[in-house]
Amino acid sequence: MDICFIIDQEPSRKAPTSSEYLVCNGSPSMSCFYSKPPDRSLFVEENGRIYHGYRRGVYMLLCDEKEQDCLDLFYKLFTVARVSASLIYVLYSRNGRFLDVGCGTGIWAIDVVHEYFDVFVVGVDLFYVFFDFESSWILGEDFWDFIYLQMGCSSIISNLAVMIMMRLSLNAWYCDGYERKVVRWYNLVFSESLEMFSLVSFSRVFKWLLDRIRYLAAEAKSEVFNKEFYVYDILYIYQARKPGGRAH
Repeated sequence: MDICFIIDQEPSRKAPTSSEYLVCNGSPSMSCFYSKPPDRSLFVEENGRIYHGYRRGVYMLLCDEKEQDCLDLFYKLFTVARVSASLIYVLYSRNGRFLDVGCGTGIWAIDVVHEYFDVFVVGVDLFYVFFDFESSWILGEDFWDFIYLQMGCSSIISNLAVMIMMRLSLNAWYCDGYERKVVRWYNLVFSESLEMFSLVSFSRVFKWLLDRIRYLAAEAKSEVFNKEFYVYDILYIYQARKPGGRAH
């Protein structure tokens, strides 16, 4: 299946020519936000792929162009699964301040800026290092009106996530047309990201050679396309409001 055809984008991204990335929401009351391109010296190569050098060895996910494409696929998958084009699920104040934690390619933050003209949006991630959101925040803990985090469990240690995963039961195929559409996207995303999720775990922990890891990933990918296996995850969407916050 051609990923470029599915998501209607060019096969490869062209490198930006300017020295800075700039996105503006077009509102006269709100300023643009920008970030400098990542310092290539922060990246390290392992298993023939690129990883971020910040806190090297802590984070298991990749940081190269192919992995960035997978992040966009995940974003599309969740958009389809939510059965909604809405980007924000809570009430927010005018000129609200939004923080996208672990923004990846920044696609959600950019979409919000284009859709809502009265908000200020900042996206933070290892790829564009601003601060370590697992440590003390330098951007202010009482500053943000809305904080968005998606797929954080793969980067942040969480005993709660482990307990939930261990107690999930396998589910039967749900005979609904829209659910099948979600499954097709999930199948594509999962099959394309198998190797990405496997490299660090098997090479660092089990000391496997790269060829053996890729062979296992290929075998697992063939099982993903087996229609006799009806397995999917539950998508949790958490909404919360800080106690004692400003009234909207």
